[in-house]
Amino acid sequence: MPRYTLGDADMKALTAYLRQLSVQPSSGVSTERMAFATVIAPGQDPVRRQAVIDVLRTCFEEQHPGGQGRQTWQLMVWDLEGSPAGWLSQLRSKYAEQPVFAVVSGLGSDEWAPVHQFCELEKIPCLLPNVDAVPQAVEGYYSFYFSKGVVLEAQVIARYLAANASRLGVTRVVQIRREAGSGARAAAALRGDLAGSSIGIEDRILDSASSGDFRSVVVDLEKSDALVLWLNPEDLRALAVGTPPEGATIMISGLLAGWEHAPLPAAWKSSSLMIYQIDAPSRRAARMRFNLQPWLRGKAIAPADEGLLGNTLTACNVLHEGVLRLRGACFRDYLVEVTERYPTMGNAPAPQAYPRFTLGPGQRFSSPGAYVVRFKPQAPDELELVQDWTVPQ
Repeated sequence: MPRYTLGDADMKALTAYLRQLSVQPSSGVSTERMAFATVIAPGQDPVRRQAVIDVLRTCFEEQHPGGQGRQTWQLMVWDLEGSPAGWLSQLRSKYAEQPVFAVVSGLGSDEWAPVHQFCELEKIPCLLPNVDAVPQAVEGYYSFYFSKGVVLEAQVIARYLAANASRLGVTRVVQIRREAGSGARAAAALRGDLAGSSIGIEDRILDSASSGDFRSVVVDLEKSDALVLWLNPEDLRALAVGTPPEGATIMISGLLAGWEHAPLPAAWKSSSLMIYQIDAPSRRAARMRFNLQPWLRGKAIAPADEGLLGNTLTACNVLHEGVLRLRGACFRDYLVEVTERYPTMGNAPAPQAYPRFTLGPGQRFSSPGAYVVRFKPQAPDELELVQDWTVPQ
């Protein structure tokens, strides 16, 4: 170990760090097995839920099969029920029944705060869940995410509009969303980011399945308006039955709309910008072709979108690489530290859908930015860059 000259302040910091480290090996580990959990929020699509579980179980069996003196990995599936207010007590009950060393991947949508809180309170590493929106005031040591989801999109939209307000002539933002869900979470984030700016903001809530009613929310827009659509493919399809508002700046959530597969007619595609936080379609397809599809071949895994499958496999690979580097010192805070040092961990995240995957001390979002793109005028099924990778501060 190298020797350093430490002053009083350095020694105090080092002492404080050492005193907060674990003394006893963490729960969920024995010589025969390590137990892990994946958390599934209520209301998830059954096909997506099964795909996450299949990927994790297959990854565990492949990398840690057990037998012949080897330590096996056991996956516990923690399905949550009811409103988020009851999730923390459910998680604590499940953990008391079967302690786990870490939580890996998982599936949620607009609500994840109780899971995040559980991980922080119990000091359990929680690695890379598949969620649409992270907790609004996310802080903590034990939870890692791919990105901030729709919250990141709201931040990028706010910065794009602020930087281009004069050129675009935007004085008001009109957000179209549903009453609840990920769109509502994103709209709240954008409202917060624009607070105190010269740009006004108004929310219009869809409360009917009628496309005629949908159209009424955009008929009075002007050139000085920016229309922000926090809508899923079904709602987008209903809204876009008519022509887009003439002259208005239109911005779409790529995460909610289905990325380049957003069901928009040509007129809407030519008028719209999209926030795009995953890799470009051609590069993403190449990564999946070389790093995901060969792994899937011959395995009994429920079909699902490749982004979900690849991200889930990435979470398992990151866990595997991290545990290898523990070298038997099974302390949860040590796992957090080796996960932070991802650049020394080889190619574990290869199948993930994001253009960047970096971690570091204090960094809990592996991909903190997004692009602004549009559909090409002459090739509306393809995308082109409008604003390069933007990382909100």
